Amino acid sequence: MSTATSAAPAAKQWPAFDPPSDFRSPDTPSLPADAIAERLSVGGVLAAPPAVLLKDRIAFVGGRSSIQAVDPDSGKVLATVSAKYPTATHPNQLTLGPAAAAPVLATVGGREVVLSAVASTVPAQGTTGATGIVELLEMDAATHAAAGDVQIPLGAGAAGSSYRDYGHVTVAAVTGTTAILQVGQSDAVETIAFDLVANKPLWRQDGTTLLHAGAQQLLVATQRDPANNELAALDLATGAKKWEKTRYSQVGGTSIGPDRLLMTAFDSERGKLLTAVITATDGSESQVSTDTVHRFTTCFDDAAPVTVCTDAASSGPAAVSAFDPATGKVLWQLPDTAANRVAPRVTAVRHGRVYGTVDGTPVMLDAATGADVPGTPNIAPLVVDGYFGLALDAEKKNLVAYHTSA
Repeated sequence: MSTATSAAPAAKQWPAFDPPSDFRSPDTPSLPADAIAERLSVGGVLAAPPAVLLKDRIAFVGGRSSIQAVDPDSGKVLATVSAKYPTATHPNQLTLGPAAAAPVLATVGGREVVLSAVASTVPAQGTTGATGIVELLEMDAATHAAAGDVQIPLGAGAAGSSYRDYGHVTVAAVTGTTAILQVGQSDAVETIAFDLVANKPLWRQDGTTLLHAGAQQLLVATQRDPANNELAALDLATGAKKWEKTRYSQVGGTSIGPDRLLMTAFDSERGKLLTAVITATDGSESQVSTDTVHRFTTCFDDAAPVTVCTDAASSGPAAVSAFDPATGKVLWQLPDTAANRVAPRVTAVRHGRVYGTVDGTPVMLDAATGADVPGTPNIAPLVVDGYFGLALDAEKKNLVAYHTSA
């Protein structure tokens, strides 16, 4: 691991607008290419959110082999924490997804650290062949200094598989002082629960895709056979199975609250697809629907009494639903044919404000009610806080920071 640090430039005293309702055109260089690496299509459409975390006027950018702390005002890289070993390559050289996910924030020993997981290879030495590992990089959120670099050997299943994309390694969630890592993609995922205090894995399990991380247990889609999966709850500390639902297959979902999962699955008893809100502690179901089923792939946890979900991966008409994170109750939905309202393509949510586009035009909604917020911002930010909105530039080739202006 290596780290290079430079002093931050004198901060400009831009005011904060939180949540923002408009953004000033940028006059600074673009963010590092890692922010949107392997996400951008020829037509300037991002296939996944940028690999960026905004925190205290700093953009933390995740890459295949590093975390960078960047000053959005100047575009200057203030610090870099790099992996110790060379970047891993996929066995068949395919790249199946984004190069890196956005770094995540954790609190360890009273300090905030920025985490990112990367796939690396320990080179062959003597009679020992090259070894694939996961490196967990840590950067101090305040000083931007290296806070740790832990090497985690790949599990037996991962090391022996020929169809995993080892470049796709993420810190999928942090719950307390446990980081949940995902290695691989699709139906070939290993889940690793990592203790950030003891700096060691608590447990690891092959063939599991994380859907929800709670304080005591995880909800995962477990691989039942090459074509199917099912829903199960695993104990956070031990990985032991707490309960499972074998009647479901084709399971997908996303968290909508501390103890709630919005699940989409095929129900063998009903013989059809459905959506349902699952309570993580006991597996109980509510808000079951077999009407028009949307596979909501992205939910925005705004630390507010509403969670906004969208089918971001869909190429068809957009759909948006808002949920009460405590109960799973649906608060509002779009489209609403009776009210002659369409659903926006949601890009971000910030402190009760929903940002998105309708036919390419930026719009804003009230997250609590779904009502339109007056005004048309000049961008629909992909990442946003009180100081900056991140969006593609006019040529749709680079990610740039727009200052909030209202």
